[in-house]
Amino acid sequence: MKQADVKYDELLRCKLTCIEQMHEATVRQRGAIESGNENLLVTLIEQKNQLIGKIEKINRMMKQFNTHTHGADDKIKTMEQHMALKIKEIYEIDQQNLVNAKHLKKEMEKSMQHMHQGKKALTNGYFKHQTQANGYFIDKKIGK
Repeated sequence: MKQADVKYDELLRCKLTCIEQMHEATVRQRGAIESGNENLLVTLIEQKNQLIGKIEKINRMMKQFNTHTHGADDKIKTMEQHMALKIKEIYEIDQQNLVNAKHLKKEMEKSMQHMHQGKKALTNGYFKHQTQANGYFIDKKIGK
């Protein structure tokens, strides 16, 4: 096997690993959305963005190789089919996550609206200091 073939195979394996890690992060993202754990959700989104950056870098490196000579191997075709399947699964899970995230967003907006309404009721209702409309009378004769 030529050194170029070994390098291409190595890049392909690295890309497959990144895609599998992205799939795992996407599945964990679903759990974070369902549980309402925003901190974990942000961490997973950042992790996925880093993996996307790695995959793009690998794709740029793979373009250097002649795809006609490297695409003929059955092992490589199998890996590429496996990657395509994983990417399709990631897309489908992401679509479900998007729907769930929109639902979570609506719930959070509703909760924030209730909190704001409660704050308004407290500050404008119960704790509002009434201004004195009438004057104060002080009887000076009683104290002497």
